[in-house]
Amino acid sequence: MVFESNKVVVSKYGTFVGKGYECGGLFRLSLSDLSNKIVNHVCSNSESNVWHSRLCHINFGCMTRLANMSLIPKFNNVKGSRCQVCVQAKQPRKSHMTAKARNLAPLELIHSDLCEMNGILTKGGKRYFMTLIDDSTRYCYVYLLKSKDEV
Repeated sequence: MVFESNKVVVSKYGTFVGKGYECGGLFRLSLSDLSNKIVNHVCSNSESNVWHSRLCHINFGCMTRLANMSLIPKFNNVKGSRCQVCVQAKQPRKSHMTAKARNLAPLELIHSDLCEMNGILTKGGKRYFMTLIDDSTRYCYVYLLKSKDEV
């Protein structure tokens, strides 16, 4: 790109692509100056990957329709070519291991937790609560305690 006062000239590998003029702090390219023949010559198969990335990895069928409407440069679609980002993004992951059912009798395995109630006391002066969960029945028991020593 070459900037001259309020004008910009765009070229790629020495080939003229287009020009634009400054308008409101931005340079706007004049699409009438762009020649499809020149743009298609500048674009290569790797250029189709650039457009694929610019368009948020849309599929190549949509890109072909856009090219047919002259919204993007025409490109040669290479059979069997794949975008590594798309392949990796669509790769399925292995599911999490499901927990095996435990054949336990009630009260055989109990999960517990002791928590402080952030300094707030209950009416009875209790400061802690303890939860007990039976693994077999999934019943939850909650006990209020005045101190940790009551456990």
